Amino acid sequence: MNTCKKCQSKDVKTLTTNEMVKYKGHDIPFLIEYSICNNCQREFVSKQQIQRGDCHLRDAKKVIDGLLTSEQIKQARKLLGLTQEQAALVFGGGKRAFSKYERAEVSQSVAMDTLIRVYLDNPKIFKRRLAEVGLINSFTQVAKQKIAYPKQHKPVKLRLIKSLPSMQELKYG
Repeated sequence: MNTCKKCQSKDVKTLTTNEMVKYKGHDIPFLIEYSICNNCQREFVSKQQIQRGDCHLRDAKKVIDGLLTSEQIKQARKLLGLTQEQAALVFGGGKRAFSKYERAEVSQSVAMDTLIRVYLDNPKIFKRRLAEVGLINSFTQVAKQKIAYPKQHKPVKLRLIKSLPSMQELKYG
């Protein structure tokens, strides 16, 4: 519950208004939440209201950018059978990265988004990664379900390179 900082009243109501935000040529409908003190009529926005608005806007931008939303990342992690801590080991990015992605506190990179999709689409590659980080014994099977991608997603086609051409040392100067 919000408290008015001007008069200390707890008689505060929460309201919303619709706004439009432009992002990369798209209009994003944006719900702005704010409060009004019924005692002194002061309007204000709490830290929590700002954070909720930021998370909503961040997810809307992810859809336009073709990235997984925070809810889709959470669903993907669960389909892969990982806790947030295990996801940090498998994907990298820090101990709390997946927690922040799932709360829409930060946006994942395009590379992280692609890696999540690759592991979802390729159970053998995912299983090999689990073995590399020492988690394979925790799993009896690899998730085979898939999550719904944003409409802009185009599947990534990967080609396995069997050998690299040898490089000659170059002398400079």
